[in-house]
Amino acid sequence: MPQLKIKEELHYRKGSGNEAENCRFCRCFTPDYEVIGKVFCGVVVRIEGRCSIVGFGNSPEYMVRMDYRCDAHRYSGDQG
Repeated sequence: MPQLKIKEELHYRKGSGNEAENCRFCRCFTPDYEVIGKVFCGVVVRIEGRCSIVGFGNSPEYMVRMDYRCDAHRYSGDQG
């Protein structure tokens, strides 16, 4: 499946050995986004990570993994 254009622009890739540089510790990361299914009449189908920069679309292409990173990373200081 091809990546979203925004993911390519941000150089979204496997994470660093330095956990603080990964999506998990970014201010833009939402770990528990509820994906709503159209076929299932608005029922939560799955819970995935999303990024406010990449977007909150219901397609699997918008999924952001907590152990990945991108060039727009903003360290949150949280230990999520």
